[in-house]
Amino acid sequence: MSARNDDLTPTGDTDAGVVAELAQLALTPHYEPNTAPFALPPRGTTLLCLESLLATPHRLRGTLQAGDLDSFLRMAATGAPQNTIIVWDVDEGSGTARFEAIYNADTWRDHRAMYVPRNTASWKKWLAHNGKAMDQVTFSAFIEDNAPDVAEPPGAAMLEMARTIEAKKKVAFASAIRLDNGQHQFSYEEQIEGTAQKGKMAIPEAFTIGVAVYVGGPAYRVTARLRYRIQDGGKLTLWYDLLRAQDVIEAAVKEMVATIQATVPAVICRGSIPEVKPL
Repeated sequence: MSARNDDLTPTGDTDAGVVAELAQLALTPHYEPNTAPFALPPRGTTLLCLESLLATPHRLRGTLQAGDLDSFLRMAATGAPQNTIIVWDVDEGSGTARFEAIYNADTWRDHRAMYVPRNTASWKKWLAHNGKAMDQVTFSAFIEDNAPDVAEPPGAAMLEMARTIEAKKKVAFASAIRLDNGQHQFSYEEQIEGTAQKGKMAIPEAFTIGVAVYVGGPAYRVTARLRYRIQDGGKLTLWYDLLRAQDVIEAAVKEMVATIQATVPAVICRGSIPEVKPL
């Protein structure tokens, strides 16, 4: 490449000289302070950027993707604190969170590191079935499969409850009352060898799960309140409602925010900052 051209105006004395000089300018890379090299293509006014011909980019840009919080902390710490802003946000409904370190926040804002925490498989299961009515067999199978996540009552008690519910899948439930010990007691009628026999079944009013919201994060205790409905024909449907699940998600995200604030010397705030687009 040739040396820097400080003046792009042709100086030829004749028309032929001007044409020749313009042709030379079109083929010559030009360098200006704080810009990538460019050329003036023939028969056009659009500048042609020649950055792709350089050994290294003129400036850093693009987005780095962090796989966990520790990696994001290391990535975020590589930027100059005076030029870096970290932004975050979370959708409390889905639990989707986002962290972005913007290295060139004072210029184009297009050089970033991003971290999107992954929800644990356990949290996704409990959240996906939250508030969804299930028949007895489906509900008991779900409780059995996820009993290790239950903190209170003990897992063995939850397994016993699940098996009891499954065993009563052919009975006709008539009514339910709330006992003083906080359990729901169901009255039912069961046909045994052609004879109708009455019985009762009790299940807890609520239980507590202890699960991590995000992979690598701490576990949180969440109360699940049991709900039920006796359908026509005595069929029983059950479900659970996670109480204030959004607060648990918010707490898990804010704990990560606190870790970032204590580790990375940069401004951190909730929201988003778009890239600067050329005019």
